[in-house]
Amino acid sequence: MTTEVLHAQDGGAHVLRYRGEVRYPATPAVARFVREMIDRDAPSALVIDLTDVSIIDSTNLGHIARVGQELRARGADFVIVSPNEDVTEVLRSMAFDRVFAVVTDPPPAAGEDGDGAGVETERVPLGGRANAAELKETVLEAHRCLLDLSEDNRVLFEEVVSMLEACEQKRKTQAE
Repeated sequence: MTTEVLHAQDGGAHVLRYRGEVRYPATPAVARFVREMIDRDAPSALVIDLTDVSIIDSTNLGHIARVGQELRARGADFVIVSPNEDVTEVLRSMAFDRVFAVVTDPPPAAGEDGDGAGVETERVPLGGRANAAELKETVLEAHRCLLDLSEDNRVLFEEVVSMLEACEQKRKTQAE
């Protein structure tokens, strides 16, 4: 199963609905899309819908956390919807429930109670591979963000971040 991300907007509120196995190769493309969305629209709210996710890796979790922190700092609402118990357990283990609003009830289907009726959905373009430097930077930034969510995360990801930083420093030194 592959990664798919859908985007919908209703006024200042945006929804990103992730589907499938959400793995790190998709993160740079999603990050570019989200950066453009934030810069263009300055959302008043963002809902991350993980209803249809079977697996999500730490790079994507770190990116989601970074986006949530940025939007909250701008005064926007940020909510994660995760009715899948396995995914919700991962969110809890990474302290997302202590930092962000995590809702475990499934969202209403489009059109129920007037919600979502007539709202256009677009597929986030995930095609095209990120170059190695962009992918490394995305993975590093995501894991740095996870470090800041909790002390448990710091213990869990400190070595990963140190290794990625050492690789990045080595690459820069060799390029000089």
